[in-house]
Amino acid sequence: MGGNYGPEDFEASLRRAFVDKGFKSILIDGHELRNEFLRRTFDYGKEKGWLILESKLVDPIEILEPGQGQYQGWNYTLSAAGQEYFGLSK
Repeated sequence: MGGNYGPEDFEASLRRAFVDKGFKSILIDGHELRNEFLRRTFDYGKEKGWLILESKLVDPIEILEPGQGQYQGWNYTLSAAGQEYFGLSK
């Protein structure tokens, strides 16, 4: 994997999105060439138990051709553990 990113970078990215910017959810599509940092950030958040899948979006095309991943997406929101960790629990 490229980039010299570590857990602190992934955590900071999630904090910027959910705490600083106030996002309720974040979306990533399935395109294989999408920014590696974003993919690693999502993976890190899921591994820590901070992100949960809110919804999956799929284009009406039933069978996707290779390289057509941009037509599907996943919408993630903070789990209860993520809300607590980032100080957003009620």
